[in-house]
Amino acid sequence: MIRVVGPDDARQLRALRLRALADAPDAFGSSAQQETGEPVDYWSALAGRGADADEIVIYVAIDGEAWVGMAGGRWYDRERGIAGLWGMWVDPAARGRRLGERLVAEVQAWAAARGGRFLRLGVVTAPDDPSPFYERLGFVRTGELGTLRRDPSRGFHYLVRPV
Repeated sequence: MIRVVGPDDARQLRALRLRALADAPDAFGSSAQQETGEPVDYWSALAGRGADADEIVIYVAIDGEAWVGMAGGRWYDRERGIAGLWGMWVDPAARGRRLGERLVAEVQAWAAARGGRFLRLGVVTAPDDPSPFYERLGFVRTGELGTLRRDPSRGFHYLVRPV
């Protein structure tokens, strides 16, 4: 099942996000060290923001009682209709079941329903670069490059697709 995170999901969201950061520390702009230190109020506010799902949304994949994946959506540039995909992760034990595709599709549908024209994400340059996964879903490289704030020696590139 895939669903939107709600205000009562702060504890599960925190646990899932920290698992993602521990499993793939080079894949995200943040780190487990940074987010472990966030107070309970941070996680409650983040989980609660998805309740109206206008500015930000977080979808989770749930298998039985286990939270096994997540993907978030937020606006990069709402006036131009550019939504961002962030925090995408699927537990290694749950991979191969198309959960990643389904999570991306949910974020894409969220953006489209709110007037989005494009879905954009940054992919950290690493040996296990997930770009081929996103390219199979219709994303293309924009040519834009950047560096991580938490580690300026690490680069990333952007991909985008129409919604």
